[in-house]
Amino acid sequence: MEHIKALHILVSYESYTSVFALVRPIYETCFRALWIMRSDSKFDIKKFENDENTFPPMQKLVKELDDFYTGFDFFKKLKSDSWSAMCDYTHTGIRQFIKQWKENELESNYAEDEIIEVLQGTSAISLLFAYAVLKEHGYDEELEKLKKN
Repeated sequence: MEHIKALHILVSYESYTSVFALVRPIYETCFRALWIMRSDSKFDIKKFENDENTFPPMQKLVKELDDFYTGFDFFKKLKSDSWSAMCDYTHTGIRQFIKQWKENELESNYAEDEIIEVLQGTSAISLLFAYAVLKEHGYDEELEKLKKN
């Protein structure tokens, strides 16, 4: 949730390079948290702390999420459609570099529709995560409120 809050603060300061760099950690955090939640009987935080266990590679992780949560390629498609771009912005790839130039000047060059897409996408993945957590833990009343909004 701190990344989401930071993302909105950065937008208000028009710090779009940092906004775009935070997108992948937001998605990755949600994916991994959903994976942990669905595998809670096998999950042992101490093994992760001691480097005895790691998360599966993202391709395998999203397949497991689809198998458990959706029964179709929702997470796989989400990853295939956007992961490369998310990594590029997070790890200072060519997309991020290109967005620093505007008409041969060193100036941020993010289109409004791109910024809106980032805000909508991160909001959607956060809502999906909230939905899964509420459902998993039996918060039916809160789940209904979330569905209505």
